[in-house]
Amino acid sequence: MECSDYLRPRVMFDAIITVLVLNLCGTASASNHLRILGGRDVAEGEYPFVVILTTKIGIHQKYHRFCSASAISERWVLTAGHCVDLVRATDIFIWSFNFTTKPENSTSMIDVREIIRHPAYYHFRFSKFALYNDICLLHVAELTVARYGRLLAVDHLTMIGLPAKYVGGGLTAPNIRNRTGALQVGEAVISSCGEDVTVNIHVMCVTPKCSTRTQTAYRGDSGGPLMFEDHIIGVCSYGRKSRFVPTSVFAPVSPYIDWIYNVMQKYEENSTKV
Repeated sequence: MECSDYLRPRVMFDAIITVLVLNLCGTASASNHLRILGGRDVAEGEYPFVVILTTKIGIHQKYHRFCSASAISERWVLTAGHCVDLVRATDIFIWSFNFTTKPENSTSMIDVREIIRHPAYYHFRFSKFALYNDICLLHVAELTVARYGRLLAVDHLTMIGLPAKYVGGGLTAPNIRNRTGALQVGEAVISSCGEDVTVNIHVMCVTPKCSTRTQTAYRGDSGGPLMFEDHIIGVCSYGRKSRFVPTSVFAPVSPYIDWIYNVMQKYEENSTKV
């Protein structure tokens, strides 16, 4: 039996017999966000639209990465709503390439002009699963990359069992606070979410393939893309720790596709009137 044949029942079984622990990533602290464990480095030019959200911290105002995101046009970046819970637009800088050099030496830091969370976004920080409509747009100064991310509008509920990839730019091992390092990519299978997760109807879950069983999103990956055939289908929201199969939970793109394009079109129309 193939791995994808038994992942779904194992996730349900796991949800019943284990305590689920979330790594919710709600601040700009360098210690509270997801990144890929066990992934591989992204090849040069492989995902040029995946960017890193940074902010300046401490007396010396050094850049620290705190979330990942996707550039979907020269003016728009897609990320998770909780990534910007406690920061202002003026506190965020988009780091778009050359992630192995110190961010202070980078020439690719782009200002954020405005944060637009989904109007139904909700994050009750004292509950494990109260994170709803976890998707956000950042209106930015001109951002030039080799290729922008493309969104896929296919209903996420029809994609269970399909292979997917996710990309992030945070930590690659526990308790390591690196400010530099290549993006990493992980491979997974889209799986059913347990009842504890599906109280929020707009979520999709992924579990590792058999060949990459320890691979999972980790601190710093929040906001990064989940992809099917190189199209963005989700935004990294949070992870569930487990004794058996780790699960990464994403906000799917398909329920929000109209909202995303309506926001972008509205700003475009307003800019042409000026």
